[in-house]
This record gives sequence, structure tokens and C-alpha cells, in this order.
Amino acid sequence: MKQFLSRYSYRMFKLFITQIAIGIFGLVLTAFSATVNNTVLSVVIGCGTIIFYLFLLYVTMWEEGAHDKPAIDGGRLKYNPLTGLYIALGAGIPTYLLTLIYGALLPMANVEGPASTVCAFSILILNLLNGAYVDIMSVIKIGDHILNSFWWIHLVATLPALIVSTVAYITGRKELHFTKIMIPLTPEELEQKREKKRSHENKD
Repeated sequence: MKQFLSRYSYRMFKLFITQIAIGIFGLVLTAFSATVNNTVLSVVIGCGTIIFYLFLLYVTMWEEGAHDKPAIDGGRLKYNPLTGLYIALGAGIPTYLLTLIYGALLPMANVEGPASTVCAFSILILNLLNGAYVDIMSVIKIGDHILNSFWWIHLVATLPALIVSTVAYITGRKELHFTKIMIPLTPEELEQKREKKRSHENKD
């Protein structure tokens, strides 16, 4: 465990910072869609924010898998296909703790007191951490209640990040690309692109 944390603590921190940054971005968009009061727009904006967030996670964890590949191939590091999952779980610890605290104290939050204060603080931070999903959770309902009114939804909201991080690390380790966006251009390829551009401009 100590060796794992020593190797991947920075990556966990980076995922956590990404979560906060996208959370703020998501809350700003949620505030905008709320002023428009258009459910379809809220869903579109919410889905776009989630896709963007998961893409950033994928890129980060793909790079981690690719970074570990030489050490794994050289026998200096044991390959574990669940490494990406463990890193994502580590980054999500604040979310899990706050969600469990919020869920445990919620039945007592109707009475003014410490429980109510802690719940209010917890849901405020949880909405920030899961800001990418707030737009969607605010318009989709189960019965007469929006998703955001259920404490456990903040645990469910972490599942896409766990899945994407797991897959991204594995594909990075195997250097598999789902899109050419992930493939950096070599100096030769850059020069070929410049040459094609110059040739096209000369024809014009």
C-alpha cells in the first residue's frame, strides 16, 4: 500500500483536482440552464459536461498506463489491470466519506442542530465534487423526487469515473488508441503536415 501511494499519490491528486475543476464548470453551466428553464437544454449541457469530464479522466489515466509500460515490460513493476480503478478510488475518497456522512446524518437533519449543519455543508461540497452530474441529477426524477435529493446518488455518480479510469489504464498499458487525438505527432509527421500545407497554399 505504501509503495502504491508513493507511486500514484500525485495521479490521485491530479484526478481530484480535475474533479473539482469540472465540478465548478458544471455548476456554472447548471446555473445558466436553470435561468433558461429548459429541461432539454439541461440534459444536453449535462451530458456534454459529463462526456468532457470522462474524456479528461481517460486521457490522464491512459498516460499513466503508458508511463508504467516500460517498467512493467522490464519486470520492475508488476502489472495489475485494476491499478486504474485503485487510483480512481483513492481520488474519490473525499466524495465517499462525505456521502456516507451525509447519508448517515440525513434522517436527523430535519431538526436544527449539528446534524443539520453537517448535512448542509456535506451536500454543498458534494454538489461541487459531482458538479459534472448536477445538471442531470436536477432534472431526472424517481417518482416525485429529483435524483439529487437521494444521498446515494453521489456514490452512483462515481461509477463512470471508476470504469473509465480502469479501461484507460489498461489501454494505456497496451498502447491502444480509440482516437488519434491521443497519439502525439512525431517530428517527421509534423514536417509532412507543414509540407502538405505549403504545397496546398502554392496551388492556390
